Amino acid sequence: MKKFLLLLLLISVIPALTGFAYSPIDSRVANSVGQLYIPSQNINEPIYFSKLEDGQWDRSVWDNGNVAWLDQTGWIDTDFNTVLVSHTDGPLHDIIWLAIGDIIYISDDNYVATYSVISTVIQDYSDLSATYQSGGPKMSMTICFGDNQRYTVQAERISIESH
Repeated sequence: MKKFLLLLLLISVIPALTGFAYSPIDSRVANSVGQLYIPSQNINEPIYFSKLEDGQWDRSVWDNGNVAWLDQTGWIDTDFNTVLVSHTDGPLHDIIWLAIGDIIYISDDNYVATYSVISTVIQDYSDLSATYQSGGPKMSMTICFGDNQRYTVQAERISIESH
């Protein structure tokens, strides 16, 4: 009982001493490949890998309410397109409010990449051009939007730093 009370006391005192608030560890983060942070929309979400098998990405990643990084698309430390997806009611639902020039951060164990939004577009649901790997280091996020459409945000990488 004394140990429990001491732990409770430490949890309540640490924020006052350090400025860092206690928050329980999100077990989802342990399996993530990175972190997405969009300050203007208060989005701060772990990113999970969605494997491509037999021509289909593992939809269970975004079906379970997560941000998915699509296999066979670039990652933040490459000169290719990093593609992230989620459902309309998932963690990326507020990307529809992003504006040209808004800043997006993606980090992993080694790097922090900074992106600037360069376009937002509504596309036909069958249009997979957001996954194309041309055009240099960029990032695309897409969600379903309306009937048979998807909303896509594209951003160019403006910096990458190791940490």
